[in-house]
Amino acid sequence: MLRPATRAIGTSHCTSNRNQRSVRKGRAGNGAAFSFAQSPNRTKPYGMRNFLTELADRIEAAVDCAGRVAQWLVPLFVMLAFAGTILRHAFGLGSVFLQESVLYLHATAFLIGAAVALLADRHVRVDIFYRDASPRRKAIVDMIGGIAALLPFCAVVAYTALPYAVRSWAILEQSRETTGVPLVFLLKSLIVGYAVILWLQGLASTIRNGLRLAEGPS
Repeated sequence: MLRPATRAIGTSHCTSNRNQRSVRKGRAGNGAAFSFAQSPNRTKPYGMRNFLTELADRIEAAVDCAGRVAQWLVPLFVMLAFAGTILRHAFGLGSVFLQESVLYLHATAFLIGAAVALLADRHVRVDIFYRDASPRRKAIVDMIGGIAALLPFCAVVAYTALPYAVRSWAILEQSRETTGVPLVFLLKSLIVGYAVILWLQGLASTIRNGLRLAEGPS
């Protein structure tokens, strides 16, 4: 008489365990679905503001990298200029190759450095009202100056210098001096490179100012 009762209790216990497992699975499933729906990485929109911010970040990273390379040219051309001066005045020796090497390094450092100075906001400003203006007013001035002056200026320089550099590349132009640096075509290409990198940094700065203005008054 006890066996049927024991079997019934066992069956009821197994059924209860299965029901509990089903409830737990259902809760886990609902939790997983909720977690997926609430994932910020999957639902966060990639808007125009994010795109412009990333574009400005990439441009400024490239300009900063170029500046880090160019900064090592400054002590190099200073040492070469010093060595050339010592050779010429102390030993009566002159070197056209050395003099032109200083010219090449000097031009490279300063043409690239123009964009780096714009990135660091270290260009010389001759103004009366800008330094005491609010950040928003400064952003307006910088944005207008970038759109109306800097970007068109760089475009004109690149447009006029490109044929100049192309002609030099066509003949692989060299120094007029026999012992000079035979890379005049690279020196002339620096003008185009200067205009391009300065234009890119001007674009990044204009984007930054536009985003700052879009945030509204602080």
